[in-house]
Amino acid sequence: ASVHLHFFEFAFHEDLRFEKHRAIVAPESNEVCARIHNQRFWLTVVLGGLTHLEAVQEDHRTFGRVGEGEIEDISAAADWLEAQGLAAAGSIFITGESYGGFLTLLALGRIPDRFAGGLAHVAQADWVSAYADMNPALQAAWRGFVGSDPSVDLEPWRRASPIAYVTSVQAPAWLNQGMFDTRTPPKQAQHYADALSASGGDVLLDWFPSGHMPTGLVSMRRDYLRMTQLTDRALNGERWDQAPPVNHPMSTGPV
Repeated sequence: ASVHLHFFEFAFHEDLRFEKHRAIVAPESNEVCARIHNQRFWLTVVLGGLTHLEAVQEDHRTFGRVGEGEIEDISAAADWLEAQGLAAAGSIFITGESYGGFLTLLALGRIPDRFAGGLAHVAQADWVSAYADMNPALQAAWRGFVGSDPSVDLEPWRRASPIAYVTSVQAPAWLNQGMFDTRTPPKQAQHYADALSASGGDVLLDWFPSGHMPTGLVSMRRDYLRMTQLTDRALNGERWDQAPPVNHPMSTGPV
């Protein structure tokens, strides 16, 4: 089973990407997916093409308390999957893009016993180091979102950063990062991977030659194949940082 995370302002876009993703690569799949949308939270479980909705929580206050309420809901989603008999403890994976990628990494560190692995696309892994690489407009937006100016009060930025919890991470982590991303800069992703590796964690960092999201159906299929490879490895007790490249049937070379 997987818990798939979205953020409110990108929810519509991400839904389209996710449904195309399934339609292209796994229309016959019996996978179980739980999708959580921020600000108005709900849980969507996809099983064999059927969608079931279960309310989790609504109207969380995110601004000024980044990640706090979301972690509670992510844990509740995992509880629900287990209680419904849709997933066994230790077999749930968490994944998401952008803010969902951030929450993926945050969950691995904040509730480390809940997931078998985390697959984070273009994630904000280190708010502190990322701030310096943002443009002024984005810096202003994130100051309002986090609720402080890092030059005055750094603690909320540190507390919201997944990198602050790498010593607690138990499950393997995969970061899928754009080389030219200006929204979640490449440097902070590398910082997280280095810190998790140094603490003894199992982490794999893949790069793609684009910005904040990979583009095109070929990229979606490539990402799906990589995630399928890694989740299989986790369930078989194999490390992700030793995973070989995935041969992509629709491209000329490995991932």
